[in-house]
Amino acid sequence: MSRVWPRTTLVILAAATALAAGCASVDPQDFNALQAQVARDQARLRDLTKRVDQMQQTLETTRGPQANLVADMAFMRQELARLNGRIDESSQMLNQGGGELGQRLERVETYLGLAPAGAGGAPESGPPPSPAPAP
Repeated sequence: MSRVWPRTTLVILAAATALAAGCASVDPQDFNALQAQVARDQARLRDLTKRVDQMQQTLETTRGPQANLVADMAFMRQELARLNGRIDESSQMLNQGGGELGQRLERVETYLGLAPAGAGGAPESGPPPSPAPAP
């Protein structure tokens, strides 16, 4: 039985060699065409790799200024909100103090001898009083 094992091995090796020889035989023109195709694909791959590297470098150089712009925009929004709050406070104070301001205006108009603003705004008869002499 020991003789059977080497024969089986030889038969398998012979069959594998025959198959490999059949698969390995390629027409030289086909081989050259495939080699040219591989060379073109490798050149295109190198070109695309360079382009990706350039795009990545461009992206990295623009990220810094872009981040600064985003931070500036956030600061501007905060300032705008703060200013809107101040305007609202001032408007509210003006509305609350409007009655007081109107009363003060009436007192000044009365003191100066002017007609109240609601009465047409024209001065009363006679010229306005002359200013007091400076000491």
